[in-house]
Amino acid sequence: MKNILKVMLVLFTVTAASSSFAQKKVKIKISGFVKDSLNRPIEDCVIFIDNKKQNKQTNRKGYYSLKLRKTPKVITFYAPNYGLTEVDYNNSRNIDVTFNKMSSKLKVKFAALNKEEKENPNRFRYANIYAYLRGRVSGVQVFPNNTIIIRGTSSLLGSSEPLFVLNNAVISKNNIESINPSDIKSVRVLKGSEASLYGVRGAAGVIKITTY
Repeated sequence: MKNILKVMLVLFTVTAASSSFAQKKVKIKISGFVKDSLNRPIEDCVIFIDNKKQNKQTNRKGYYSLKLRKTPKVITFYAPNYGLTEVDYNNSRNIDVTFNKMSSKLKVKFAALNKEEKENPNRFRYANIYAYLRGRVSGVQVFPNNTIIIRGTSSLLGSSEPLFVLNNAVISKNNIESINPSDIKSVRVLKGSEASLYGVRGAAGVIKITTY
């Protein structure tokens, strides 16, 4: 009897562990077709899940496919030439969208999204932080080996690389590599008297990065 109980306990433990592992691996898949009122596909439609922008957009035929880690509440579709439309998630794996005339509520939200895009309209085009700094930030030189310098600065500590500040906290050069360009709200370059706030550490200049 004891042996039977031990076997049952082992089986229960293995089953529970397998179920827990399977739950962690589960992803919600959503796909669909986005079109206008004339049934024409809308290309490059931006998709927001619970107001968070996703990396994927609709293809040239208007189709999209997403894999999500958790169940969404609202899915928002934004196309610059058509506006914005929202869909409440109803556990469906296929969600097709047709752009019609926007309501006044969506016009307000559209204006807010459009304003956010103007702050940094190209941030989704860069593969990493180095490409972003090289292509977007004036006064900063990024070499092929990812060495970064601010033009017109010199360091008392023997290092030509600037000090990096992320959301008002000083970070190391290695830590900036983990910053996703799509998360960047703004980048400000400080040198001279502006960088003196950081003492000798800012002698080679300061790069202040603010994220959303």
